[in-house]
Amino acid sequence: MPCVFSNADMDGKIWLCWKQGIDMEAVGHNNQCISVLFTDQSGSILTSIVYAKCSYLERRALWDHLCGVSAVGIPWVVIGDFNVIRSNEERVGGNSRLRMAMDEFNCCIHSCGLIEWRLEGKQLSWCNGRQGLARSWAKLDRILVNNFGGAVGRLLNRRTSDHSPIVLQLSSINNRYGSSPFRFQNMWTLHLGFLTLVENTWKSSRIQGNGLEILVGKHKKLKLVLRSWNKEVFGHVDNHILKLEGKVELLEEYLQQNFSYEVDADLTMARNDLELWAHREEIRLAQQAKKGWLEEGDQNSKFFHAVIIQRRNQACVKQMRLPDGSTLDSPEMVHEGATVYFEQFMTNDVEVEEPMLEDIIQPVLSLQDIEGLTSLPMEQEVKDAFLSINVNSSPGPDGFGYPFFFSILAGILLDRMLWVL
Repeated sequence: MPCVFSNADMDGKIWLCWKQGIDMEAVGHNNQCISVLFTDQSGSILTSIVYAKCSYLERRALWDHLCGVSAVGIPWVVIGDFNVIRSNEERVGGNSRLRMAMDEFNCCIHSCGLIEWRLEGKQLSWCNGRQGLARSWAKLDRILVNNFGGAVGRLLNRRTSDHSPIVLQLSSINNRYGSSPFRFQNMWTLHLGFLTLVENTWKSSRIQGNGLEILVGKHKKLKLVLRSWNKEVFGHVDNHILKLEGKVELLEEYLQQNFSYEVDADLTMARNDLELWAHREEIRLAQQAKKGWLEEGDQNSKFFHAVIIQRRNQACVKQMRLPDGSTLDSPEMVHEGATVYFEQFMTNDVEVEEPMLEDIIQPVLSLQDIEGLTSLPMEQEVKDAFLSINVNSSPGPDGFGYPFFFSILAGILLDRMLWVL
């Protein structure tokens, strides 16, 4: 059987080829897209190859096709020439593009739970090839993904075509070194037993030293307690959701056959539990994706999963170039190279001549200013400082972020601060 598939029968211009040993199952196609399911020993990937029409009216059939394919719910990559930009910032030269066309494209991406995969290389993938002021560039070629990771996307240089070739290189390597750092979970603050747990741990910790040493010591103790408590109370949130979804389905099937007030009450309780755990999961994913526009009643889990995977991929160091020009391109070599670099960096003795600034910088603080810097902050100053922090800001080195401090410390009055420490 030839390893080739095309939409030429529908007046399309896409030809798809694959290697022997990979199973291909056609999911659907039209004159602008081919969607297939590739399967090998490592798993399955839903792939949609796009060559869109220039008319936004004709592209609506493409958006409908992609929205229909998105219901499959497995790792999915959409790649190709979409013949439309997402905003006018994705073009240089030429006339402004039709706003309706961009809005429809962005709406399709959001409805399908897709995000744009960051590509290496020049981002404006298309050029009209004209001369002088008539020349224009635009980002028409891209990769969109959902629950998809372990890949590198590149835009190559244009040569004979007006489009840059686009390459997606898959990789199943996922090396981790050391344990995961502690991260305070915002969903913990919604649990009824959270404040009691923190208070008991705080009071039972006997730490010697000054105020700052006591605070750091109690934070370390609290991290150990919260790690254990999270495993016991929350565990894997997605597993709780799956079990509750199954329970709700079974109870509904039973009530459809034999109504019972007792079973109906169990169904109501199961639905409430499912809503609670689903809300916790969405808070967890939003925090992990570092997105601050979580709205009540709006389930964004599909989008958050995609953002999280993209962040992990971008944070992964896949190559390392040494001073001599050589390249390390395996996880083990990069890990070893980084270790050697920082060992040398931290052990090298470099003498730096410190400049004399006494004659340049004159004293600018008054005695009153100096006393203000060393005095205890006022209660309102403490509250204002807490309230000025971005709710979705990154946590500190100890893993505790704004939600923890706000839920625990924002209401503490000034005269209680020494008691807390």
